[in-house]
Amino acid sequence: MKTLVKSFAVTALLLSLSVSAIGQQRFKNPDRDRGERVERFQQKRNAQGQQHQRVMAMLDLSDEQKEQIQEIHLNGQKEMLPLKTQLQEAHAKLRTLTVADEYDEAEVQEVIGEISELNKTMLTNRVEHRQQIRELLTDDQRVKFDNLHLRMQKRFSRMGANR
Repeated sequence: MKTLVKSFAVTALLLSLSVSAIGQQRFKNPDRDRGERVERFQQKRNAQGQQHQRVMAMLDLSDEQKEQIQEIHLNGQKEMLPLKTQLQEAHAKLRTLTVADEYDEAEVQEVIGEISELNKTMLTNRVEHRQQIRELLTDDQRVKFDNLHLRMQKRFSRMGANR
């Protein structure tokens, strides 16, 4: 009888350990997580491209306006890419500093200042590019363009408030 109870106990223990290990493997599969992140990134990128195309279609642009706006858009992306990379690096550095064994407030404040400057530069670039586009538009197109941007800003501000 004691042998039977011991064997049941050992079997139950082994079963619970194997179920736990299988569950952990499923949730910690780096390939699956990376694949999902890449897929979400591609979906976001496609959505941004589609949004740009929808805005261009709504404004009823001439071919010349489309080319000029596309050039402004491309130049803006080229300018923003290094800034976005620097911003990601600064956020990573801030995370590293805030979890370090010895907290260095002066260095943390320096990185926060760097993040603020990068955000300011990026926002300034966005506003300048938007103004460059507005200058190419007729009065009617400009009104539509401004209304579209106001609606998008409202949508994004609501999304930010829901986080």
